Amino acid sequence: MPSENYLYDDAEEEAELEFLRESLEQMDNLADKTTQLLKVFDIRLKNLGRIIAPIYKSTQKLTRLYDNIETTIGSLDDIMLFFNVAKDEAETIRAGPDENELLPYLDSINRLKDASDALKQLDLNSASQSRQEIRQLLHIGLGNLSQLFSQWLKQCSGGVDPAAYSNAAEIPTFPMDSVKLLGMLATYLNLVNDEVSYDLKLTKTYASIRTRHLQKSLAQFSDMCNGYIRANSFDSPMTGQRG
Repeated sequence: MPSENYLYDDAEEEAELEFLRESLEQMDNLADKTTQLLKVFDIRLKNLGRIIAPIYKSTQKLTRLYDNIETTIGSLDDIMLFFNVAKDEAETIRAGPDENELLPYLDSINRLKDASDALKQLDLNSASQSRQEIRQLLHIGLGNLSQLFSQWLKQCSGGVDPAAYSNAAEIPTFPMDSVKLLGMLATYLNLVNDEVSYDLKLTKTYASIRTRHLQKSLAQFSDMCNGYIRANSFDSPMTGQRG
């Protein structure tokens, strides 16, 4: 019996070894096939890379071209806005500035100035026509600001009646806030207008209005002095005899 068991065990082990050998052979074959498949796949990937590379480069060019087109379209949109500025700002400019809220009027003039500078770079008949319309509005707008300068100056130049004050320290002087406003407006007029200098024009306006203010004040002062002299002068025999 024991010898039979040994024979049975040997046969079983040989069967297991044969099974393992066959499994290993199958695994080797599968590994070889997998390796070959990977090599083929790698070759195909390389070939695909060579095929895709020119397409990728072309795609990059198309992307840059698209971006350039988008940028160009955006620039054209901006230029078209410049063509419409005169129409958009005409009502505001012709209405004149609100002295209590001047900033919107200055913004409107700034938009006209920017459009004029941009259209100046275009060699187009339509651009020339639009720029002419803008220049006309700028002339009106700057003229309105010049009139506002005169208006503000006149408000502070009505003449001073010395008789209304008990001492010289009470006589009002030119308000500093008004000086700053007039200075700001004069500076703006000269900065925006690059064709005509407003320095001489505003200087003449200032001199004319302030001269009238001084003349009126001196006339009132003269009347006060004459009134005082008349009130305190008298004729008497004694005075006549002394004469």
